Amino acid sequence: MTNKKCISQVLNSIFLLTLLLFVLDVFTVFEIKNQPIKSFVYIGIIALAPLILIWHLWFFKSSKRKIINAMLPLLTLIGILFVGPIEILFSSSSWKTQKVLYQSENTFFNKTEIQTQDVGALGTNKRTVEVAYLTNWFMIVKPITKSVSNDTIKSRFNKPKIK
Repeated sequence: MTNKKCISQVLNSIFLLTLLLFVLDVFTVFEIKNQPIKSFVYIGIIALAPLILIWHLWFFKSSKRKIINAMLPLLTLIGILFVGPIEILFSSSSWKTQKVLYQSENTFFNKTEIQTQDVGALGTNKRTVEVAYLTNWFMIVKPITKSVSNDTIKSRFNKPKIK
């Protein structure tokens, strides 16, 4: 395998992993809890999209291969420019737990929490969510409306035990 192919595979793998984590974090209930990983993903998308696009356009000889390999980075770059790189950078901070309202008796990883997110000069965001921790780095989040009482929160976790 030549050097160009090896570099291409490594860059494409890092870009695809970063893009997958970014899309999961932004568009699904899956969230990145670890701040260094989340910053790497958000800044990586902004930095890698133009880098990969230039790499594919510069180093590949055939125009068919250039077009095919440049499509995903080009679409990603268009999305970044549409949303705005500054907006992406401001949303790159992770949510921090301020208070645990309830923790399930049956499973230690299900909690109801009040979380805050620092968005720099724009202040802080606050939310109340049900959280299922997958690992120390990733979690699944379900928002709770403000009208939910503590009894309702407890009843969500305590299912009747079958004897």
